[in-house]
Amino acid sequence: MKFQDIKRSIKNKFESAWANRAVLKKFYQTKQGIAAIAATVLALALLITVIVMSAVIPSGVRLAPSEGGAYTRVASSKYNHGVYYSDDKGNLYRSDDEGNPLYSSLVAEGENVYLNDIMTDPNTEYLFCEDINNVVYVLEDTGAEFRLVCKSTSNIALEKMLADEHYIYLVKKTGKAISLEKHEKSVFENGFPEAKNAVSRGTLYEVSVRSGEVSLEPANEPRPVGYGIDDGYLYIFCAAGRIFKINTDFAGLKQVNAWVNDDILTIDESEFDKDAYFVFGSMLSLCGAEYHEGQKTFYMLDTSANIYACTGDVFDYRNSERGVLDYSEYLKAEISFESGYGPINRNNDNSSSRNTPPMYLHEESNRLLIFFTSSNRVCGFDVSDGVDRLFDSALEYNIRAVAYNGDGTQLFLCFTDNDNITFNLSVSSPNIYMKGVYKTLATVFFVLGALLVVTAGILIGCTFKSGFADQTKVVLKDLVKQKWVYVILACSLALLFIFCYYPAISSIALSFTDYTGANPSKQWNNFKNYVTIFTSMEAIRSFGNMLIFLLADIVTAIVPPLMFAFCLSIIRSKAYSKTARVLLFLPTILPSMATTLIWKFGIFGSSGALNTVVRWLTGNSDITVNFLFNNSWSLPSLIFMGFPWVGSYLIFYGAMMNIPSSYFEAAELEGCGLFKRFFKIDIPLITAQIKYVFIMSFIASVQNFGRVYTLTGGAYGTDIPINRMYSYLLAQDYGLAAAYATILFLFLLIATVFNLRMQTVERE
Repeated sequence: MKFQDIKRSIKNKFESAWANRAVLKKFYQTKQGIAAIAATVLALALLITVIVMSAVIPSGVRLAPSEGGAYTRVASSKYNHGVYYSDDKGNLYRSDDEGNPLYSSLVAEGENVYLNDIMTDPNTEYLFCEDINNVVYVLEDTGAEFRLVCKSTSNIALEKMLADEHYIYLVKKTGKAISLEKHEKSVFENGFPEAKNAVSRGTLYEVSVRSGEVSLEPANEPRPVGYGIDDGYLYIFCAAGRIFKINTDFAGLKQVNAWVNDDILTIDESEFDKDAYFVFGSMLSLCGAEYHEGQKTFYMLDTSANIYACTGDVFDYRNSERGVLDYSEYLKAEISFESGYGPINRNNDNSSSRNTPPMYLHEESNRLLIFFTSSNRVCGFDVSDGVDRLFDSALEYNIRAVAYNGDGTQLFLCFTDNDNITFNLSVSSPNIYMKGVYKTLATVFFVLGALLVVTAGILIGCTFKSGFADQTKVVLKDLVKQKWVYVILACSLALLFIFCYYPAISSIALSFTDYTGANPSKQWNNFKNYVTIFTSMEAIRSFGNMLIFLLADIVTAIVPPLMFAFCLSIIRSKAYSKTARVLLFLPTILPSMATTLIWKFGIFGSSGALNTVVRWLTGNSDITVNFLFNNSWSLPSLIFMGFPWVGSYLIFYGAMMNIPSSYFEAAELEGCGLFKRFFKIDIPLITAQIKYVFIMSFIASVQNFGRVYTLTGGAYGTDIPINRMYSYLLAQDYGLAAAYATILFLFLLIATVFNLRMQTVERE
């Protein structure tokens, strides 16, 4: 085809399209055209909604044991890349990559006996499993079943199992000390070996070097947090920053144990073989350590969330100053964290923290995970070349154990909160790395989708509802004409949403979750918090007290102020009226807390006004009535507080003074007395003010936290829901506190709407 022909063809198509534009324009001005636009916009909105739903990080597949119960532990083997998990019935499972059990075996038998730990090592085919009674089972995974090699005949507190080419090393806790045993692998085929039959064994001892002398003493509760075997040395990392380096033939350990019994021994430095056994100290407090066998590198995590990486040759006494090593030059990464939510700290005896992994290393994918205390936060690092942060994300809380499958494509997490194993995408998935980005995009897509849905609704209304298009045009013109007014209103509403509506909505959502300081994972629990409230007799009594206070507060907020206001309005002397108004108003300028304390100590106190009157009336100077700390007097005393309840008299007085005097003159001519005038004229004409005081008193009474908290703290039968809410808030039970707040909010909302509805009916 010639160039001229191509040019002519393109020109004809453009001319045809231009000729049809009028037809298209006319079409889109019809109802069908507008409907097509609306349908397109709505389809886009639905598409964006689907994108939003799919943009979140997959939560993973959560499995439950087929026989009920719960999973207790998960571990992976670097020897055969198998993943193993156990349940609370004593079963051990070999899993595929999807979490489905390939085969299983009943390992621990007995009621409520389950496997508390599963230990593996890349240098041995054996699995060491320990149950809650500290019985150790040695198994071999044949690839088709589990073979029980042997089990211990007594309870053994096994801290760790490590292995090299020919030997297995057992780290045991004996009382407050840590003992080591070295056994040939073959002996386990003949039964679990006793400590006395070990190739070598010994107990950890501290080593301190000062002025050419070495001091040796038993290590008291060293609390190991990490282990490793490198170039013929066994390393044990402890919580207090102590690092024990022992040669694998235990020669140095034998030497130490030969010299030391239970006392401190000081010997000449030249007599001590520091190459065979040495203990390094530092200013660090460690909470985890992992060994990367391929890199021959140790990764350490301190309690300030700093990651250090160093090779085994760093742990040389020649590099230390009196046995203290400086790790500052080996610092590779620092993780910021909120106060109180740092990494797992194993310096205490908290069993949950000691059973939770603060860090986990997967060599095949070079992924290092750091877990945080009392938080669902996890940080991931790539240690292929240095320590590079990959993500800072949230998975699940109370992670009891973690493991990868062989190629690192699946991350296995075992939880103690729901007692299930969750199979999640591994940290190599971009979905996890980009969680923050996905959240931002999800928010943008959600807002955009909402705008498109609103736009589609308007277009559909313009298409199918007569007059709607004209109304829309009027509204749009008004928006353009008074744009600054609407901008100011929009800013105000935005601030209200951020600081008022959003927290309120979030609080309602929290009321359906298990959210505590110890478990801040905000797990959905349906109506558990509300069931807890309405099945608690203490909570029911607190709601009863709230109703008693509510009734008393409404009566005292309306009746006495009405009487005072009426009396002031009929006083003929302006001077007396002015003096009375000033005296009645003065108490209201006192700070509310000062007024509360005056009532607590000056009136209800043991030396207060009421006890003084009681002593004067009884003639007994030793008598004291506990008005606030007595089940019989506390509630009435709190109701009596504020006497004579002047309160809002000024509102009623101002309303009465605005009543036309001609009404009173006519009533006086008709012979209407003051009492009849009060009920027939004054009260009906100030009904609006009475309703206002009623609503405000209703809300203030339900929310009156300071009265009970300051005077009795909710004790002696005076507890109310808002005080219980605050108590649960202090106890960090945020879900239950939010449930109380939601109940009070709904109670006030229903009462207020009902009252406003009644006013509307009266007006109509």
